[in-house]
Amino acid sequence: MLLFFIGFLFIFLDYNYQVGEAIINLIPDFVGYIIVFIACHGKIGRQSNHFILVRIVSVLLAVWGIVSFVMGIVSFDMHFIVRIGVNILTLLCSLYLTYEFTEGIKTYERSLCRPIGAGQLSSAWTLLCMGNLIYYFSFFFESLYLVCVLLLVLSLIWFEYAVLYIHRELRKIKR
Repeated sequence: MLLFFIGFLFIFLDYNYQVGEAIINLIPDFVGYIIVFIACHGKIGRQSNHFILVRIVSVLLAVWGIVSFVMGIVSFDMHFIVRIGVNILTLLCSLYLTYEFTEGIKTYERSLCRPIGAGQLSSAWTLLCMGNLIYYFSFFFESLYLVCVLLLVLSLIWFEYAVLYIHRELRKIKR
């Protein structure tokens, strides 16, 4: 479960460094998708069919992340509308990945017949979706940008905390 936490950290954190025309992502998303893919091969990944979908989507997003990373380094410039469309599609795929992860945890919790925090994770996922939606609307309302970024960061922290909470609950069960 700790690998999921680390993978989502790589996916959610975005820190770019610009060198001339090149944009270098110092915390590349594709690393997070690869870590999530690896985490799905652990014990928890065999508990639900939802994790099969997590694996498939994480591979697709990892490939796209590598292409995007290289495009940033070589300064490949897309038309503004195309870039927005690609970003929204990538966001929707990422949210779908986290949704399937959340549903997989819910299924696992039901199989354990013991609460491990799937409800909290589900609430955090809903907030994560709303935070991303508000963040994208902030581009149209520049005066609200800082507030929207803060809401997005808080939703990401809550989701990560929920994943870490489940990790701790599963460790308690193993003892």
